[in-house]
Amino acid sequence: MNMKKAAYLALIALFILSLFVSGCVDQKITDSQDKNITPWKSLEDSPLRIFGPDDRFEFHHLNDNIPPRDEIRPIRKDPETFIEDMITRSETTALQIEDGINELEARGKDVEKLRGLLEDYEQAIERARENQKLAYETEPVTQINKRYYLTQSLQELDEANRILKEIFEELKLINPGSVELDLTDSLSANGKGTAILSGNLSIDLYVVNGMIAISDYKNDMKIVIDGDHVSSTVLREGHKVSLYKEFNGYANISGSNLAVMIKGNNISFSSTGQGAVMMSGNGTYNYSTIDGQTEQEQWMKPLGKR
Repeated sequence: MNMKKAAYLALIALFILSLFVSGCVDQKITDSQDKNITPWKSLEDSPLRIFGPDDRFEFHHLNDNIPPRDEIRPIRKDPETFIEDMITRSETTALQIEDGINELEARGKDVEKLRGLLEDYEQAIERARENQKLAYETEPVTQINKRYYLTQSLQELDEANRILKEIFEELKLINPGSVELDLTDSLSANGKGTAILSGNLSIDLYVVNGMIAISDYKNDMKIVIDGDHVSSTVLREGHKVSLYKEFNGYANISGSNLAVMIKGNNISFSSTGQGAVMMSGNGTYNYSTIDGQTEQEQWMKPLGKR
């Protein structure tokens, strides 16, 4: 099969493509250390970081909770809130993934590996929750003990995040709908649902009564709109996001480091460049390579909604 599946989850790319940098944690804890917990930087690219508390782990076409919302306080400023938020989101996500696995199994898909990964994910979350509790219950209650257990909780969340990425990769294989574009490739699609495009891209689109959200990380975006819309700008993790709601018409968008979400009941788009695309809902797409080969595939089918 010539189609190139995305090397990493295209979902993660929405609004955070260049926002976070993976790294390692300094695990040393001393009395002279800053009172905040040392951040686990690899957690900062978690898929959960792009959602509000009520958003799903995937972009369900019926979900009207649209990122971005700058609701998560940076870990350096408020680590305890960050930890509680991430554990709670992870617990909710585990339940949603279980629903999705059950639905895939009902469709006749092989979900044995997914169930094993989900079990590992749930265990890591449980350990994170237990360490969080120990931070406030271990006698004597000191800042050193508190920082120690909260750091352990972060470590387990880091492990849960690693497993979550594996889950998403497995979901992509079972439930297609994501593509990685090379510079010489092109993609055209139409359908009902949500499309997420990220990278160095040129995009032509048509939307009927839909919504477009764009993050321009290099500040070199060019956009031409021919249609009606209501525009606004919000901040997400310190980055500006342009929103175009009630969109009816055409648009051409290009830039060297974009994250674009297109959402609606009737959307069509074509894209060239280098990046990743994910489509969720009811639709089809055609993927073409420079040698003239073209393949048609279906969008990812939205999993059940808890």
